Amino acid sequence: MSKLHRLMSRPQPRPRERRPAKTMPRVIEDRTTPTVFPPARDRWDVVMLSPAANDGTLARIDAAGFDVWRPRAAIQVSSAMVGKVAFVNRPLWPRYAFVGRRDAVGSLSDVWSIGKPLTVGSVSGALVDAIAAREMRGEFDCRTVPEAGQSFADGAEVETLDGLMAGIVLKSDEQRTVVLFRLMDSDRPVVVETCKLKVRA
Repeated sequence: MSKLHRLMSRPQPRPRERRPAKTMPRVIEDRTTPTVFPPARDRWDVVMLSPAANDGTLARIDAAGFDVWRPRAAIQVSSAMVGKVAFVNRPLWPRYAFVGRRDAVGSLSDVWSIGKPLTVGSVSGALVDAIAAREMRGEFDCRTVPEAGQSFADGAEVETLDGLMAGIVLKSDEQRTVVLFRLMDSDRPVVVETCKLKVRA
C-alpha cells in the first residue's frame, strides 16, 4: 500500500467545535502624562544612551547638573488575558536624549549609573522646541493619527509637514514611509507616518 493510499484512506478527523468568545469587558485606561517642555537653550547635544535607559537615568543626569529632555510618543498596550488596554508614554527615540550643560561640573560620562553615553551631534534649540510643540499637539499620539492616505514613489523627495526635515523615500505604503534623512552629518533611514509627509516643492 502506498503512502498516498494510506493517507487518503484515513478516516476524516472530526471538526473541532469553536470555543465560545470571551465576554470579559474591555477596560481602557489612560496612563499618559502631560508634555513637559524642555528648558530654553540655543543648542542641545544629541546623546545616545544605553538600551536600558529609563526615567531614573534621566533623573540622575538632571541631578548631576545637566538639562535633559526626551520627546515621547503615546502608544497603546494591551493584555488579552485580562481584557485591559492602556495608553502609555514611551520615548519617541528610545536610545536618544537631548542634553545641555546647566551647572554641571565634569563630563556626562562621570554621572553615576547611566552607562556609557555617546554624544553623536548637536541641534538647535529651535528644533527641539518644535519637536516639543508637535508632542503637545498630539502628533506622536496613536489616538490622533489620521486615516491612511496616499503613499510615495521610491526616490521621491519629501519633507515633514512643518518643513523642518527633508529626505528621499526608500520605501512607502499608506501607513509608513522609510525616508533617508540627513541627521547629525550622516544619512540615516527613518520610519515616518506617511500622513506626516508631503512632496517637497
